[in-house]
Amino acid sequence: MKKQFTDEAIVRYLYDEMEPAEHDAFVEALCTDEQLWQRYELLQETVAALGQVQYEPSEVSLQAIRTYVRHSAPDQTGPIQAVKTRSGFFRMHLNSIMLLTTSLLLMVAVWSWYLPEPAFPATVSAPAAALPDAQNPYAWEDPDLEATIQYVQKQVTVLKNQQSPAKGG
Repeated sequence: MKKQFTDEAIVRYLYDEMEPAEHDAFVEALCTDEQLWQRYELLQETVAALGQVQYEPSEVSLQAIRTYVRHSAPDQTGPIQAVKTRSGFFRMHLNSIMLLTTSLLLMVAVWSWYLPEPAFPATVSAPAAALPDAQNPYAWEDPDLEATIQYVQKQVTVLKNQQSPAKGG
């Protein structure tokens, strides 16, 4: 019994969408069935003609669209529509918003270019009064700090002296 192939099967063959087993059976049927071959040739010509179709609207359609847009479009000042705030009292166009934003960014860029050096240096240094003396790097002008440093130095010396005999023995 021969398998009957529909026009849908022929289209699937033309677009190479058949499973391998169905493809082989279709090719065999195509070689033996004259009516299937005629339907195949007709659909093959139709598929080829579809590739040549150009989709362009008629001038009447284009004019109807232009007329509809001209009469149904809201009040515009340009290609960008006006934006209304929630209250409805204040209207500002997107073009104006973009101009304002660009102006502000430009002002900030120019202002930062003309500004002098930053008020705060990149690294924080100690005030001159708190720096150590050039002759004694541990001498500070703060008497409490000086006393604390001397006490810590004495304790370090005591600890070193206690560890020295342990290392020697």
